[in-house]
Amino acid sequence: MTDDLRWRRGTEFPGHDYRIFRTHAVDASHPQTGATHRFSLLSSGDWVNVIALTPDDRVVLLRQWRAGTDTVGIEIPGGLVDPGEAPLAAAARELEEETGYRAPTWRPLGRVAPNPAIQTNWLHTFLALDAT
Repeated sequence: MTDDLRWRRGTEFPGHDYRIFRTHAVDASHPQTGATHRFSLLSSGDWVNVIALTPDDRVVLLRQWRAGTDTVGIEIPGGLVDPGEAPLAAAARELEEETGYRAPTWRPLGRVAPNPAIQTNWLHTFLALDAT
């Protein structure tokens, strides 16, 4: 990251702990103007998503009710990485917990910041091949 774009972080203010995420705020000052702004943040553990393919190249999906949208949706398996757990181990665990499938071959597809404006975590995506 170039230093001319990076804001200088200052005081952090704790918020609330909601089990799967915590809220907090941080004051930061603009690198050129020095103007200060308070940013609201959500801190969570990293997440994983799994694109699992069966030996005949079918995608493993699941149906789940989600409280946020109050809908039953079709999703790929995924979830939170437990403290101290490697993302690949979490991906294999989530695939089996949510679908009963296991895969012998795994490929990392990369990681992204789900919403870098307000969230502090990473989303790791894996391809699971020959899932049965």
